[in-house]
Amino acid sequence: MKIYLDNCCYNRPFDDFTQPRIWFEAIAVLYILMQAEKGKQEIIGSDALDFEIAKSRFHERQMKVELLYSIATEHISFDDEIEKQALSYIENVHTKLLDSLHLSFAVAGGADVLLTTDDEFRKAAEKLDISVLVMNPITFISGERIEDI
Repeated sequence: MKIYLDNCCYNRPFDDFTQPRIWFEAIAVLYILMQAEKGKQEIIGSDALDFEIAKSRFHERQMKVELLYSIATEHISFDDEIEKQALSYIENVHTKLLDSLHLSFAVAGGADVLLTTDDEFRKAAEKLDISVLVMNPITFISGERIEDI
């Protein structure tokens, strides 16, 4: 299975664990990445992820995120088709630019699923007719909807 994790997922293990949901999402992300290290999943990276991770204001956190991101075994580069598709997502469901780019990269990379901890992004993506499932990491590993947890 090919998985695309957005920047929120790579950062989740370093967030404040005072909320149970954040803790569960962090564990889910780490579990997914461990499975990828064992060869059970394939992780897709992209120029959008490279950009977001590089612009982090916190150097120590950035280094930790880069370590997690290094598990990606495939990298998708920006091109005109990705730009065109991202702009159509913005126009159709009013997603943010980087969210639209993540969707475009995931589709271009043949991802089966795009994981995000951003509920607004996930709900917007559900309105699109795309080949990639967009879901929360908890949902992915448990099969339960995040609203039900």
